[in-house]
Amino acid sequence: NSLSSSETVWFNSFNSYNRKLLLQEEKFTLLMLIFPPRKGNKVHDHGSSSCVFKVLKGKLFERQYHKPRGEQKTLVRKGQITYRSKDGDLNVSSATNTLHSVRNLSRRKTAVSLVLYYPPLTECHIYDNSGNAFVRQPMFGKAVPTVHDLHRLDGENDDDAEEVEDHEM
Repeated sequence: NSLSSSETVWFNSFNSYNRKLLLQEEKFTLLMLIFPPRKGNKVHDHGSSSCVFKVLKGKLFERQYHKPRGEQKTLVRKGQITYRSKDGDLNVSSATNTLHSVRNLSRRKTAVSLVLYYPPLTECHIYDNSGNAFVRQPMFGKAVPTVHDLHRLDGENDDDAEEVEDHEM
């Protein structure tokens, strides 16, 4: 499907990361996610979609969660993973019930990932710390400014590597 440029960018203003819709087809959605330094997204799901992704630039830190069960009152941390562009791997997230957040921990370097969602990603749910879905977020809307000229990011130095356990999301 062909979309106008005003329909291809969705900006998450409360988290300050950008999504660029590259391709929307009947069976999949292809997005570029751009995470400026120290920015990320809230805990969310992918609705009924699974995904395959590749970090193109920088590194991204993912935290996975379970919804509270029984006597638990807050989200339960399931695991955490750091993905790097130099790893060269495609990563798969096939659990449609997985809740997660993704963040760029670098102080100076922008991180970029390419994500293919299948079936097409049309909405997600944003979760609060108690595991309640408080927003059913449409995935795309009116375009607003995003990162231009990704090539200018080449040559950025990320010598501020940090231990991911020191950061709350």
